[in-house]
Amino acid sequence: MEFVKNKWRFIVEFVMMSVAVGLSCYYVSEFGWPSNGIIAVYVTWLIYFFVQLKVKLGLTLPFAFIVVWMILAIQDWNDNQAVKSFDVEDYYLAIAYVMHALNGAIIYFENKMRW
Repeated sequence: MEFVKNKWRFIVEFVMMSVAVGLSCYYVSEFGWPSNGIIAVYVTWLIYFFVQLKVKLGLTLPFAFIVVWMILAIQDWNDNQAVKSFDVEDYYLAIAYVMHALNGAIIYFENKMRW
């Protein structure tokens, strides 16, 4: 139980990351890969996510990722709205982007508390 008290943020971050990656994988299996730019952002985010667990990387990077993920979420949401889609499956990628942004917010505030 002591581990859970001290490492609660790691548990929350990993659960949120797992759900977001699961939604993204489901989207890819149903609709195919997103653009190369989005894949590059995704890979960069995953590298940052695992590196920040051990190293303090400052406040700018998580904030930048929050902004990028929210822009991508809004674009994906608007694209699906433009084609008048009412299927939840079409919005899984946008939901995953929002979850990544929330994870970035947790990392941002945790880093802010550490500084």
